[in-house]
Amino acid sequence: MKPASSCPSTVRVPQSTTAALPKSDARWEARARTCERGASAPQAPAGRPQPEAQRAGHGVLCPASGLSAAGTPSLRRVRPVALPPLIPGVASVILHPALARQTHLPLDLRVAAVPTAASNAAQWPRLLLSAPATSPALPSLTIISCDLPWAITVHGSGSIARCVAAVVTVAGVLGAISGALQLPVDADQWCNMTVTQGGKDTLIRHAGVAYHRGMTRLDLFGGKTTFGGLSASDMGSDIWVLEADWA
Repeated sequence: MKPASSCPSTVRVPQSTTAALPKSDARWEARARTCERGASAPQAPAGRPQPEAQRAGHGVLCPASGLSAAGTPSLRRVRPVALPPLIPGVASVILHPALARQTHLPLDLRVAAVPTAASNAAQWPRLLLSAPATSPALPSLTIISCDLPWAITVHGSGSIARCVAAVVTVAGVLGAISGALQLPVDADQWCNMTVTQGGKDTLIRHAGVAYHRGMTRLDLFGGKTTFGGLSASDMGSDIWVLEADWA
Protein backbone atom coordinates (compact mmCIF):
# COMPACT_ATOMS: atom_id res chain seq x y z
CA MET A 1 0.00 0.00 0.00
CA LYS A 2 1.28 3.44 -0.88
CA PRO A 3 1.81 5.86 2.01
CA ALA A 4 -0.76 8.58 2.56
CA SER A 5 1.69 11.17 1.30
CA SER A 6 1.40 9.73 -2.20
CA CYS A 7 -2.10 11.14 -2.46
CA PRO A 8 -2.28 14.75 -3.69
CA SER A 9 -2.75 17.05 -0.73
CA THR A 10 -5.67 18.72 -2.50
CA VAL A 11 -7.85 15.60 -2.33
CA ARG A 12 -9.53 14.84 0.97
CA VAL A 13 -12.83 13.33 2.04
CA PRO A 14 -14.90 15.61 4.30
CA GLN A 15 -15.82 14.10 7.65
CA SER A 16 -19.33 15.48 7.54
CA THR A 17 -21.48 16.78 4.73
CA THR A 18 -24.81 16.78 6.51
CA ALA A 19 -24.57 19.72 8.91
CA ALA A 20 -27.41 22.15 8.26
CA LEU A 21 -26.56 25.77 7.60
CA PRO A 22 -28.27 28.65 9.45
CA LYS A 23 -31.27 30.18 7.74
CA SER A 24 -29.48 33.46 7.00
CA ASP A 25 -26.35 31.79 5.66
CA ALA A 26 -24.63 34.09 3.19
CA ARG A 27 -24.06 31.29 0.70
CA TRP A 28 -27.77 30.69 0.29
CA GLU A 29 -28.35 34.42 -0.08
CA ALA A 30 -25.77 34.26 -2.86
CA ARG A 31 -27.84 31.50 -4.47
CA ALA A 32 -30.85 33.84 -4.44
CA ARG A 33 -28.79 36.55 -6.14
CA THR A 34 -27.62 34.05 -8.76
CA CYS A 35 -31.20 33.06 -9.54
CA GLU A 36 -32.51 36.62 -9.54
CA ARG A 37 -29.83 37.73 -12.04
CA GLY A 38 -30.38 35.16 -14.74
CA ALA A 39 -33.45 33.13 -13.94
CA SER A 40 -36.44 33.83 -16.11
CA ALA A 41 -39.34 31.46 -16.46
CA PRO A 42 -38.58 28.85 -19.13
CA GLN A 43 -40.32 29.78 -22.35
CA ALA A 44 -40.46 27.61 -25.45
CA PRO A 45 -39.01 29.16 -28.64
CA ALA A 46 -41.54 30.66 -31.03
CA GLY A 47 -43.47 28.00 -32.87
CA ARG A 48 -42.37 25.20 -30.58
CA PRO A 49 -45.39 23.32 -29.14
CA GLN A 50 -45.56 22.75 -25.43
CA PRO A 51 -45.36 19.18 -24.14
CA GLU A 52 -48.73 17.41 -24.15
CA ALA A 53 -48.86 17.24 -20.36
CA GLN A 54 -48.48 21.01 -20.12
CA ARG A 55 -51.09 21.77 -22.80
CA ALA A 56 -53.57 19.47 -21.13
CA GLY A 57 -53.34 21.44 -17.89
CA HIS A 58 -53.81 18.49 -15.56
CA GLY A 59 -53.05 20.58 -12.50
CA VAL A 60 -53.80 20.48 -8.81
CA LEU A 61 -55.31 23.19 -6.65
CA CYS A 62 -52.75 24.21 -4.06
CA PRO A 63 -54.71 25.49 -1.04
CA ALA A 64 -53.52 28.66 0.68
CA SER A 65 -54.70 27.54 4.12
CA GLY A 66 -51.52 25.71 5.05
CA LEU A 67 -52.89 22.36 3.90
CA SER A 68 -51.30 20.22 1.25
CA ALA A 69 -53.17 18.98 -1.80
CA ALA A 70 -53.97 15.81 0.13
CA GLY A 71 -55.63 17.80 2.94
CA THR A 72 -52.87 17.29 5.50
CA PRO A 73 -50.76 20.03 7.12
CA SER A 74 -48.01 21.17 4.76
CA LEU A 75 -44.54 20.07 5.75
CA ARG A 76 -41.72 22.56 5.59
CA ARG A 77 -39.40 21.71 2.74
CA VAL A 78 -35.99 20.43 3.74
CA ARG A 79 -33.38 23.04 2.90
CA PRO A 80 -30.69 21.81 0.49
CA VAL A 81 -27.37 21.68 2.30
CA ALA A 82 -24.38 23.32 0.67
CA LEU A 83 -21.07 21.63 1.35
CA PRO A 84 -18.30 23.59 3.09
CA PRO A 85 -15.18 24.33 1.04
CA LEU A 86 -13.44 21.02 0.44
CA ILE A 87 -9.93 22.33 -0.18
CA PRO A 88 -8.77 25.01 2.28
CA GLY A 89 -6.57 27.59 0.63
CA VAL A 90 -7.74 26.85 -2.92
CA ALA A 91 -9.63 29.87 -4.22
CA SER A 92 -10.79 28.46 -7.54
CA VAL A 93 -11.64 25.14 -9.16
CA ILE A 94 -11.54 24.54 -12.91
CA LEU A 95 -14.41 22.49 -14.34
CA HIS A 96 -13.76 19.84 -17.00
CA PRO A 97 -14.49 21.39 -20.44
CA ALA A 98 -17.03 18.66 -21.23
CA LEU A 99 -19.14 19.91 -18.30
CA ALA A 100 -18.63 23.67 -18.59
CA ARG A 101 -21.40 25.89 -19.93
CA GLN A 102 -19.35 27.30 -22.81
CA THR A 103 -17.78 24.02 -24.00
CA HIS A 104 -20.06 21.20 -22.79
CA LEU A 105 -20.94 18.15 -24.84
CA PRO A 106 -24.63 17.41 -25.55
CA LEU A 107 -26.57 15.08 -23.30
CA ASP A 108 -30.21 14.01 -23.30
CA LEU A 109 -31.37 14.51 -19.71
CA ARG A 110 -34.35 12.21 -20.30
CA VAL A 111 -31.97 9.24 -20.37
CA ALA A 112 -30.69 7.87 -17.07
CA ALA A 113 -27.55 5.77 -16.54
CA VAL A 114 -25.40 8.08 -18.64
CA PRO A 115 -22.27 5.89 -19.05
CA THR A 116 -24.27 3.03 -20.63
CA ALA A 117 -27.05 4.92 -22.39
CA ALA A 118 -26.99 4.13 -26.10
CA SER A 119 -28.28 7.58 -27.10
CA ASN A 120 -25.41 9.30 -25.28
CA ALA A 121 -22.56 6.80 -25.71
CA ALA A 122 -21.26 8.21 -29.00
CA GLN A 123 -20.70 11.66 -27.53
CA TRP A 124 -19.19 10.47 -24.27
CA PRO A 125 -16.26 8.01 -24.71
CA ARG A 126 -15.30 5.93 -21.69
CA LEU A 127 -11.95 7.66 -21.19
CA LEU A 128 -13.67 11.03 -20.99
CA LEU A 129 -16.29 9.76 -18.56
CA SER A 130 -13.64 8.48 -16.16
CA ALA A 131 -11.76 11.80 -16.04
CA PRO A 132 -11.94 13.94 -12.87
CA ALA A 133 -14.75 16.48 -13.13
CA THR A 134 -12.62 19.29 -11.70
CA SER A 135 -9.04 20.41 -11.30
CA PRO A 136 -7.99 19.98 -8.57
CA ALA A 137 -10.07 16.82 -8.13
CA LEU A 138 -12.79 16.97 -5.47
CA PRO A 139 -14.27 14.20 -3.29
CA SER A 140 -17.75 15.71 -3.75
CA LEU A 141 -19.51 18.72 -5.20
CA THR A 142 -22.99 20.24 -5.16
CA ILE A 143 -25.18 21.19 -8.13
CA ILE A 144 -28.09 23.61 -7.81
CA SER A 145 -30.67 25.04 -10.20
CA CYS A 146 -32.93 28.06 -10.04
CA ASP A 147 -35.80 25.78 -11.15
CA LEU A 148 -35.35 23.22 -8.38
CA PRO A 149 -35.67 23.49 -4.58
CA TRP A 150 -33.37 20.48 -4.24
CA ALA A 151 -29.61 20.36 -4.49
CA ILE A 152 -27.81 17.49 -6.21
CA THR A 153 -24.79 16.20 -4.31
CA VAL A 154 -22.24 14.26 -6.34
CA HIS A 155 -19.92 11.95 -4.42
CA GLY A 156 -16.58 10.63 -5.57
CA SER A 157 -16.76 7.44 -7.61
CA GLY A 158 -13.32 7.19 -9.21
CA SER A 159 -9.73 7.51 -8.06
CA ILE A 160 -6.55 9.05 -9.35
CA ALA A 161 -3.22 7.27 -9.57
CA ARG A 162 -1.61 6.19 -6.28
CA CYS A 163 -4.51 7.54 -4.22
CA VAL A 164 -7.30 5.54 -2.62
CA ALA A 165 -9.53 8.60 -2.07
CA ALA A 166 -12.53 8.65 -4.41
CA VAL A 167 -12.95 11.76 -6.54
CA VAL A 168 -15.84 13.13 -8.58
CA THR A 169 -15.64 12.09 -12.23
CA VAL A 170 -17.36 13.39 -15.34
CA ALA A 171 -19.52 10.26 -15.37
CA GLY A 172 -20.39 10.79 -11.72
CA VAL A 173 -21.65 14.31 -12.41
CA LEU A 174 -23.72 13.30 -15.43
CA GLY A 175 -25.15 10.25 -13.69
CA ALA A 176 -26.12 12.22 -10.59
CA ILE A 177 -27.84 14.91 -12.66
CA SER A 178 -29.80 12.57 -14.93
CA GLY A 179 -30.73 10.32 -12.01
CA ALA A 180 -31.95 13.20 -9.86
CA LEU A 181 -34.06 14.63 -12.68
CA GLN A 182 -35.81 11.28 -13.18
CA LEU A 183 -37.22 11.40 -9.63
CA PRO A 184 -40.99 11.93 -9.40
CA VAL A 185 -42.70 15.07 -8.14
CA ASP A 186 -45.90 14.41 -6.21
CA ALA A 187 -48.77 16.82 -5.58
CA ASP A 188 -47.61 17.71 -2.07
CA GLN A 189 -44.13 18.58 -3.32
CA TRP A 190 -45.58 20.67 -6.13
CA CYS A 191 -47.64 22.72 -3.71
CA ASN A 192 -44.85 23.19 -1.20
CA MET A 193 -41.72 23.69 -3.29
CA THR A 194 -39.69 26.54 -1.86
CA VAL A 195 -36.30 28.15 -2.25
CA THR A 196 -34.56 30.42 0.22
CA GLN A 197 -34.26 34.02 -0.93
CA GLY A 198 -33.01 36.74 1.38
CA GLY A 199 -33.36 34.46 4.39
CA LYS A 200 -37.03 33.69 3.64
CA ASP A 201 -38.66 30.60 2.16
CA THR A 202 -40.34 31.57 -1.11
CA LEU A 203 -42.68 29.34 -3.12
CA ILE A 204 -41.51 28.40 -6.61
CA ARG A 205 -44.02 28.78 -9.41
CA HIS A 206 -43.07 27.72 -12.92
CA ALA A 207 -44.79 29.69 -15.68
CA GLY A 208 -46.22 27.41 -18.35
CA VAL A 209 -45.73 24.26 -16.26
CA ALA A 210 -48.80 22.48 -14.88
CA TYR A 211 -48.72 19.60 -12.46
CA HIS A 212 -49.64 16.24 -13.97
CA ARG A 213 -49.55 12.61 -12.94
CA GLY A 214 -46.16 11.07 -13.55
CA MET A 215 -44.38 14.42 -13.32
CA THR A 216 -40.62 14.32 -12.77
CA ARG A 217 -38.14 16.95 -11.69
CA LEU A 218 -37.03 17.35 -15.30
CA ASP A 219 -40.52 18.65 -16.14
CA LEU A 220 -39.82 21.67 -13.92
CA PHE A 221 -37.46 22.96 -16.62
CA GLY A 222 -40.46 23.73 -18.81
CA GLY A 223 -39.63 21.46 -21.74
CA LYS A 224 -35.85 21.87 -21.74
CA THR A 225 -34.37 18.39 -21.91
CA THR A 226 -30.75 18.88 -22.98
CA PHE A 227 -27.80 19.31 -20.64
CA GLY A 228 -26.56 22.89 -21.00
CA GLY A 229 -23.45 22.63 -18.87
CA LEU A 230 -22.58 23.94 -15.42
CA SER A 231 -21.97 27.58 -14.52
CA ALA A 232 -20.01 28.92 -11.57
CA SER A 233 -22.00 30.08 -8.55
CA ASP A 234 -21.37 32.76 -5.94
CA MET A 235 -21.47 30.15 -3.19
CA GLY A 236 -18.08 28.51 -3.46
CA SER A 237 -15.83 26.65 -5.85
CA ASP A 238 -17.53 23.33 -5.09
CA ILE A 239 -21.08 24.52 -5.92
CA TRP A 240 -22.19 24.78 -9.56
CA VAL A 241 -25.39 25.89 -11.30
CA LEU A 242 -27.08 23.47 -13.72
CA GLU A 243 -28.19 24.90 -17.07
CA ALA A 244 -30.69 23.23 -19.39
CA ASP A 245 -31.30 23.87 -23.09
CA TRP A 246 -33.96 23.03 -25.65
CA ALA A 247 -33.46 19.82 -27.60
